Amino acid sequence: MSLHGFFRDSREHERAFHQVRIAASQSVQTIVDSVLHDMAVLDSKSAALLQFISVVLAALTFALGLVDEQAPFAHLVRAGIFCFMSVFGVAAWIDLRCLRSLGPSRASQAPSSADFENEMLTEISRRRDNYRLALRITEVTFTLLALFILLWVLLARSGRLIL
Repeated sequence: MSLHGFFRDSREHERAFHQVRIAASQSVQTIVDSVLHDMAVLDSKSAALLQFISVVLAALTFALGLVDEQAPFAHLVRAGIFCFMSVFGVAAWIDLRCLRSLGPSRASQAPSSADFENEMLTEISRRRDNYRLALRITEVTFTLLALFILLWVLLARSGRLIL
C-alpha cells in the first residue's frame, strides 16, 4: 500500500463525480472542462499551502537564532526545530508535485479523446492525493509545533532558553 493510498480516489470515482457536476451545471459541458476547473482550483490551493509552509519555515529559521546556547535544554529545542523544518520541507515537496504542468505525452501519435479524458482523470486524482497528503502533514505538524512552542515557553520561564 502506498503512502497516500488512504486518500486515493479511483478514476471511476472521479468520472462519476464529474458526470454529476456536468448534469448539475449549465456552464460545464464535458468531463475535461470539469477536470480543468478542478485543476485550476487545486493549483491555487497548492500555491497557498506552499506560501503558508514557506512562512512557517522562515519563522522556524528565525526561531533558531532565539535559542540561548547555554540553556540546559537548548540542544533539544534546536533539534526539535530542525525536525519540524524537515517535516514541513517534505510537505512542501509533496505539494510541489501538484503544480506540475500537464502537456502532451511522448507518444508518437495524438491520443484519442477517450485516452485524453482518462489521462486527465488520472492526473486530477493524483494531484488531489498529493494535495490531501501535504495538507494533512501540514495540519498535524502545525498542531504539534504549537504544542512544542507552548512547551518551549514553559521551559523558558523556568530556565533561560531564549535570548
